[in-house]
Amino acid sequence: MMADEIKQAHYWGLVAFFNRGKNSDSNGTLKVEESAIGGFSEFADLSGESTPNYLTFLETETVSEVRPDGKEEQEDSDDLYQANGSPLFARVPKFSRREQFVKQVVRDHPRLALAFVNRIWAILMGRGIVHPFDEMDSMHRPSHPELLEWLAEDTRQNHYDLKRLVRGIVRSQAYQQTSVRRAGLEDPASFAWYLERPLTGEQLARSVMVALRGSADSDVVGAFRQQFPEVLPETYVSTIKDALFLSNGSILQKAIEESNHPDHLIPKHLEMESRDEQIRSLFSRLFCREPDATEMEVVATYLDARKERSVEALQQVVWSMITSAEFRFNH
Repeated sequence: MMADEIKQAHYWGLVAFFNRGKNSDSNGTLKVEESAIGGFSEFADLSGESTPNYLTFLETETVSEVRPDGKEEQEDSDDLYQANGSPLFARVPKFSRREQFVKQVVRDHPRLALAFVNRIWAILMGRGIVHPFDEMDSMHRPSHPELLEWLAEDTRQNHYDLKRLVRGIVRSQAYQQTSVRRAGLEDPASFAWYLERPLTGEQLARSVMVALRGSADSDVVGAFRQQFPEVLPETYVSTIKDALFLSNGSILQKAIEESNHPDHLIPKHLEMESRDEQIRSLFSRLFCREPDATEMEVVATYLDARKERSVEALQQVVWSMITSAEFRFNH
């Protein structure tokens, strides 16, 4: 699908705003600098004609800029930059394309508040009022246009107060819906039930360590973040690689086996004399609920059959619980 209002000129204009950036390690300090010259090019449109990459963006005026003719060679010099009192800071051009982007495009762009609101809504609700949340164009209409416009206007009037926006969403009836879908409800865009969504890699890693050791500090966060890089996936599909990482991976196995301090989850539950107390406490700690009769029976049978290796058996039960959908998904 193609949105007619988005032109090639908008894409190349966005490129032009940022194509003067470059990495610099001058004076032993790594930084991103912006050059005061260069970045002039042309692109071929669908008809094959060449067009300059002007500083332009969707629904804004083109930023005027002096362009050299084809024969003029630009020279970089200090007088093209603002005075800089310290060599530790990157030089800033007197005419900064990136600054122009912020001033003339981002600051008062008609879609900024809409996109801001839609992204926060998607983070909290599992999908945007416009879905996918980052495709706000004529091909993707909002499911609740009046709500989106009202939230956007309220956000503008309150200077993009993030706390106010989050507070309003989480106190809404839509956010507080149960994840149990009622009969006859099929369209997730209705927000008539709470949409399940996976924890991010970092959230999952820290949740696992809080469950096992009572602390979110952990050196496994990087591995989980690399395995589950998506922060706000449009759709979620668990891959074989994901399953192997969770069910057969050495990283999680090591984390469980090394959670052996007397105050950690598994050692504390090994000390419990009552099997029922042990199982109920595990479900309370990991799932925040009571186990049903079937769960009680299954876990008790598994543990009773492995009394001679109780530590390993309880580790395996905990492993299965912290890699279950109930633990891994917000619901």
